[in-house]
Amino acid sequence: MNFYGLGYWELMDTPIAAFWLMLRNIDRLKAEADLRRLENTVMATAGAKEALTDYQKRLSAEIGLVALETPKLDREGLHALKALTKAE
Repeated sequence: MNFYGLGYWELMDTPIAAFWLMLRNIDRLKAEADLRRLENTVMATAGAKEALTDYQKRLSAEIGLVALETPKLDREGLHALKALTKAE
């Protein structure tokens, strides 16, 4: 099952029902990727500006918001951890 990145022994340990389920899904997953490539190609070559903008918004929504804010250093927590290491 090279598609899933499974080695021989991992494949042999896979339950038979899961094996057949994974095997049936390979074509479906490949078709989904092919459809995305086709849509990207069509939008890049013949897409109207408005359609291209809508497509970009839809893809951005699929990606979602990765980070809301940068993490801040908790100095009190850091000092508490340092105090714990000094106590030992």
